[in-house]
Amino acid sequence: MKVLNSRFLEFCPNSLISRLNTILVLALALFFCSYAEVKVPEVVFPLEITTKITEEKPYLEPPNTLELKTLNEELNITQYIKPKKPTDVQLPVLTIEKPTAYLGIPPSNALLSDAIDYYNKGDLLFTESSLEKFIEKYKDHKNLFYAYYLLGVVKYNLGKYPEAESNLSKSCEILKTKEACLSSAIINIILDNQEKAKSLLSQLDKDMDVSFYNQVINLLSGGKADFNNINCDNLDIGSIEYCQYIQKYYNFSVGNFLKALKIKYTGKNKQLMYDSILMDGFSYYYTGDYQNALEKFNLILKENTNGYVYNLALYGKALIDSNNIDDYAGVLQSRDELLAHYLYIKLANERFKKGNYLDAFIYFQNAIKLTDKNKTYLKLAIATSLYNLKNYDYALKLFSDLATETNDPEVFYYTGITAYAIKDFVKAERFL
Repeated sequence: MKVLNSRFLEFCPNSLISRLNTILVLALALFFCSYAEVKVPEVVFPLEITTKITEEKPYLEPPNTLELKTLNEELNITQYIKPKKPTDVQLPVLTIEKPTAYLGIPPSNALLSDAIDYYNKGDLLFTESSLEKFIEKYKDHKNLFYAYYLLGVVKYNLGKYPEAESNLSKSCEILKTKEACLSSAIINIILDNQEKAKSLLSQLDKDMDVSFYNQVINLLSGGKADFNNINCDNLDIGSIEYCQYIQKYYNFSVGNFLKALKIKYTGKNKQLMYDSILMDGFSYYYTGDYQNALEKFNLILKENTNGYVYNLALYGKALIDSNNIDDYAGVLQSRDELLAHYLYIKLANERFKKGNYLDAFIYFQNAIKLTDKNKTYLKLAIATSLYNLKNYDYALKLFSDLATETNDPEVFYYTGITAYAIKDFVKAERFL
């Protein structure tokens, strides 16, 4: 075979051999190219399909309603009923033996005697004229102190307080009688000259009258007063009725309502009388005796008085007659916005407690429009009412503003709950 092949090669020309080599190379190339195009089947390994099971917690519904605390602050009645000055006090009476004169001699005695007679008859103008002449002419008369005193009393009775004080002070300087010095102190209290009044009282022996008016000065000045040891019946007769009023006022102002009710004002001064009736009315109200309170308020309303007396009586009646409180608030809204403000709050709180959140919302809004008082509470009340009405978006805005203003934990809690109610969980988490 090898021989045959060699012979074959001998007889083949070189060109033929070259062709055969070329064909062989092409055949091999074709073989390998064909082999390369054959796709090896892709082996797909089965993957284990794992499902991540997440335990979904159920959505907890927010509370249907939020609670609202009742406003602790109450209207302080004494901001309307201020302690009155002793303008109706009868000044202490100083008497002397009436000077005698015979046929107008001596003229000084005659002039002073005439002045005293005029005064006893109630002729204040002739008394005033006679005393002024006497003081001008007889500077060295032994009864000059009395002329100044009596002229001061006349001026006081005529309502000329500065002139009355001037004459009574001069009488006190000449001769320190209790009547002149105490009278001067009383008028200085009326004129708001409290320091001078104290100075005059300090010049007198300390007795019940002096102690009483020292306490009056403290009360009128806004200081600490104490009338517990003052017995009105032991005062100068001209101060007894004023003492009754001031004792009632003092006990009312410090919350001793039962004691205030026991003190009766027996004077005729209309203003002090109305104040006393008002204090009785509110004392009865605060002690739970609504029937007697209503009688006192109605008594004032029948008089058709104006100003704070009528307004307070109407306010007091509204506190008791709660069925018509809306009407009273409407009337007071044009007369006294602060009183109407507190009535609307009371009315709104009552509606809120009964679950009438729409009415509560309306009345809270009425209250907040009237004054700048209780703004924070009313914003909270309005927001809480809106939440209970399911108006979560507006409620959330109000709560959020309040949270910034107050930094109050309760407000933060309400803000978070409201955010949760509208599923703003990011904000809810921030506040809760």
